Amino acid sequence: MNTNIILTVMLIIVLIILIMKIQQLVTIQRALYKQQLRNEEKQEALIDILHQQESVEQNALQEELRSHLMLKALKVRHAVDKQTVSIHARLIENAPRSSGLTDKQLASTFSPQQLQAIEAYWQAFNDYLHAYWLTKNGKVKTVFRGHDRSKESEIGKMMHASHELLRKLDPLLDQLSNENQ
Repeated sequence: MNTNIILTVMLIIVLIILIMKIQQLVTIQRALYKQQLRNEEKQEALIDILHQQESVEQNALQEELRSHLMLKALKVRHAVDKQTVSIHARLIENAPRSSGLTDKQLASTFSPQQLQAIEAYWQAFNDYLHAYWLTKNGKVKTVFRGHDRSKESEIGKMMHASHELLRKLDPLLDQLSNENQ
């Protein structure tokens, strides 16, 4: 009978130890679960920060692309404006022929209305170049026949076309600079 009591006491002690170990495991599991929740919250916060940073970087890139395009467009406008007074072939030669941006960059930076204005701007300038400035070999003319006061002379037609082109370019520039479109 003593052995039964000893075995029963030992069994009770083992059960108590097991219960204590189970309680420790449950406590550890709860702590790990709470830590996991905190880690997930931190991870979500970091993801939010990364998204915000990407958004800021994207906005900065778009602003840089806008500035790039506006500088090129203004360089074209300046070159054309100078032709209303006299021949400045070097300005025409150095004027950009396109925005220099890819279709993807344009589409991600500008509204559909602005994209139409950009296309119309460069098309108008290139039409002007081909009509008045480029030779058959694609070189920029440096000499125009006639007198600048005669609208029928080659130089007079180019100067008049320069005035007309400015009337087309200026509203398009206004559309490009209006970010709310």
